[in-house]
Amino acid sequence: PEHGFARIKGQVDLYQGELQLKTASISLALENEINPENFALYSAKDIEALFENLTQVMARIKDQFLMKLIEEFIKDKEFLEKFKKSPAAVEKHQPYTGGLMEHTFNVATLALGVGAHYPTLNMDLLLTGIFLHDIGKIKEYETKITPQITDEGRLVGHTIFGILMLNEKISKIKDFPTEYTTLLEHLIASHHGQLEYGAPVLPMTQEAIVLHYLDNLDARLGEYQLLLQNAPKNSSWTEWSKGLERKFYIPPKT
Repeated sequence: PEHGFARIKGQVDLYQGELQLKTASISLALENEINPENFALYSAKDIEALFENLTQVMARIKDQFLMKLIEEFIKDKEFLEKFKKSPAAVEKHQPYTGGLMEHTFNVATLALGVGAHYPTLNMDLLLTGIFLHDIGKIKEYETKITPQITDEGRLVGHTIFGILMLNEKISKIKDFPTEYTTLLEHLIASHHGQLEYGAPVLPMTQEAIVLHYLDNLDARLGEYQLLLQNAPKNSSWTEWSKGLERKFYIPPKT
């Protein structure tokens, strides 16, 4: 069955310096014999600490409307629970429980450095957009031992979900500026950066440009880290990456 487990009996031998399994039998494992959490993947980082650090970054926002918007999400217990547990992707970058929180925090802290170099950036708007850009993934993905795309995720996608979730929270804030609504919708809609990568529109504000490139930077480096972790032993090269369409050289450890 899909997402099922098999019980394998066999003997482990050493062959040419590597362990290998000689299989004697394979049978279906019953659900009551398995704890799926023992097989699930989790972020190596403390998700509660990451969330606390993320809220500290968001506390830099000075605009009262944008800060109120962030607060509306943070006080939503159902949203927050899913936000902390959601993967950032199915297989490419941070594809594990807590991956979305890890990715969002990474992009937010990268933005602080960029903001120090480009004073014309509206950092309140950029940080709010970073918090929001992938929130739709809590509906696009679910974790059944490994991350999976939901039916509604395939049919709708996290970009549209994100805009819908944004507008639902904005409806609770009196006199929320219409211009902010449009600019935040644009940040979510354009963050993939290219039409062929699923962006309905291209980035057309400087904050949208920054969000796209920082989002892409963390995603690509996250994918690279997974390739390193899963690289063959004693090899100077990673496995082939379907997403990045290349192998990567592994420098010798010093």
